Amino acid sequence: MDKKRAYEPSEFKTIPALGLKITDEDKGVVEHLVSVFGVTDLGGDVGHPGMFTKTLQERAERIRVLDAHNRDSVLSAIGVPLQLKEISREELPPQVLDKWPEATGALWAETQFLLDTPEGKGAFSRIKAGAVKEFSFGYNTLDADYTKDTEGNEVRHLRTVRLWEYGPTLFGMNPAAQVLGAKDTTSSPPPVSKEAKEELASKVKKEAEASKRLLQLIEIETEQFELALEAGPD
Repeated sequence: MDKKRAYEPSEFKTIPALGLKITDEDKGVVEHLVSVFGVTDLGGDVGHPGMFTKTLQERAERIRVLDAHNRDSVLSAIGVPLQLKEISREELPPQVLDKWPEATGALWAETQFLLDTPEGKGAFSRIKAGAVKEFSFGYNTLDADYTKDTEGNEVRHLRTVRLWEYGPTLFGMNPAAQVLGAKDTTSSPPPVSKEAKEELASKVKKEAEASKRLLQLIEIETEQFELALEAGPD
């Protein structure tokens, strides 16, 4: 059995949004970025152009818009993706390149929230009001390689992933997210000291490593269980 095979997301990334563009308020349509390439997040990962190409070609119709990764109920489906595509560095909003000149592109989404449901309407209202400022996505890593940064820290380069779902959430990891456009009702966050950033980065990295180890154990146990089911009773 292919160990990369999975039936649900095993990793998650959250990126903070700085602005908001609602293209159709009556229908709950929002443009935003799901992932930004070329920016190393606090977990030591950096995405690259093309990482979503395979998943968009093979299973775009199965990608869901969920409430903060919740998969325990159909009520957690709060919207539908109208469009999902990778965009180049040249297509990035100027404010993204101004703040993160290393950005090399992004996964762009046009999402319609389900305004005829309490869950979808509530999520859209909170995004519109600026109460929810970040988006997150769940995925499996299919191909990655590793390097060291200038300080000797390990960096994982994501080359190919399987995207399962995305949606609004509360807190962020990648510092280069952007909900696109001009209808910005949020304010800039207060400055954070270098020491606080380093402390947070260390904490997040440790938590990410612990989560990865736990997920590896879960995958091994799941594979053993599936093999037992295939073998059948003795």
